[in-house]
Amino acid sequence: MIKRSLSILGLLILTACSDVYSWRQKLTVTVLTPDGPVVAMSVTEVTYTETDGFLVFHEARGVRSRISGEAVVLEVAPDRYLFVMLDGVEKLALKTFEQLPYTYELGFKQWARSVQRYREVVAVPQEDYPEMVTFDDINTPTSVRLVDPTNLSDVFGAGYVLEGMTLQIVKEPVTQGKVESVLNWLYQIWPYTLDGRRIETIEAENRLANSLSANSFSTEISN
Repeated sequence: MIKRSLSILGLLILTACSDVYSWRQKLTVTVLTPDGPVVAMSVTEVTYTETDGFLVFHEARGVRSRISGEAVVLEVAPDRYLFVMLDGVEKLALKTFEQLPYTYELGFKQWARSVQRYREVVAVPQEDYPEMVTFDDINTPTSVRLVDPTNLSDVFGAGYVLEGMTLQIVKEPVTQGKVESVLNWLYQIWPYTLDGRRIETIEAENRLANSLSANSFSTEISN
């Protein structure tokens, strides 16, 4: 019985097959201010893993994605910062590079390989912009607030406009340390959310602060 179980386990492992594709992508953000344009970027590494067959340890069949790196941070005014969050950035290539010869749905492997080779600078559609936030007090995590990409002046004042974002596949190193230099309390709050709770809950008074953690700004905080 034991030998039979081990044989089945070995068969399950052997029949499992994973294809891994990764690339580095640069997200560049430009904001127009009364003093001129402000430009900032972040290079993140995106990894897609496609799994076929049966996997032990309850792994699901299909495609999984993950990202490493940090959010884009722009100082749009003295001590006033705009953060373009990490959530959803790993899907930007899928949503932005529409001119690729292969689509994700019709051929994942071909699509992933074509992304790795792609070098054009492409504008990110406004409807696909990642979530953006700022802090009323940069030293107070709970002072976080959402920023409407179509109305930066509501937060920063007259004359502030998000000109746009671009995405490009690059061979540059992953950006590190910029976010932590501005939000020096990230290591202090990890692994809690910005409102000090351990988990996200609908009972939180500050739902935005409760929905964000240190890893929302940088994947390096927990390493």
